[in-house]
This record gives sequence, C-alpha cells and structure tokens, in this order.
Amino acid sequence: MVLFNSYVFIFCFLPLTLIIFFGLTRFGLIKAAKVWLTASSFAFYGYWNVAYLPLLIISILWNYRMGKFIAQAKPESKQANVLLWVGIAVNLAIISYYKYANFFLDTFNSIVSTNLNAGQIILPLAISFYTFG
Repeated sequence: MVLFNSYVFIFCFLPLTLIIFFGLTRFGLIKAAKVWLTASSFAFYGYWNVAYLPLLIISILWNYRMGKFIAQAKPESKQANVLLWVGIAVNLAIISYYKYANFFLDTFNSIVSTNLNAGQIILPLAISFYTFG
C-alpha cells in the first residue's frame, strides 16, 4: 500500500500529480486540471483496493445528486428536510454496514444462539473521511 509518507508517494505520485495539475491551470485548462486531480485521487484510492473504488464513486455521486435535489427544493420545505434525512440515512447505513455489521451479527448470534455470518467485511480506507467530510 502506498501511504502519504512513503517515498513512492512523496517523490513520484505527488510531484507528477502537481506538475500536471499546475501545468494545465497555467494554460487556462481549469476543467481539465479538475478532471486530472479527480482521476489522480481515484487512482491513489484505487491503488489500495480497486474493489472499493465503486463504493467511493457511488457515495460521491449519491451525495452530489442529493445536494442538487435539496438545492432545487424550496428552502426549509418539508421536501428539503426529507431529502436531507434520506441522504444522511443512506450514508449512515453504508458506514454502519462496514463498521458494525459483524458486531451486530455476533451479538445477535450470542443472544439467539444462531450462527449467521456476513463473511469477512473489510473496512474501506477512509470511509469515515469521505462519508462525513
């Protein structure tokens, strides 16, 4: 895994990302620079475990669309409040699954004497950061 303090990140990935980003902005290609920075971020995250990249992308798209829907609703309307709470609930459900599913299953199994198993659930890197950030 490449960490923020690794030599590969500090001397290769970060300089390349910054050189291309600032090179694009210098020529006025602001949109291309934003796309480059987004793609670089996805590449860095996907390098850890590409299987969790769709979760990150779906989370970003979900929150973006919910924000758009809330912005289109009348301010302080019931619709805006419902949309806000639905958005929060979905985010909490996702993070709860990854952080607490095995805990709840183990507790349930010990109370009811069952042997339910969700398999090994690996916590996605930085899920709290991009869920609450």
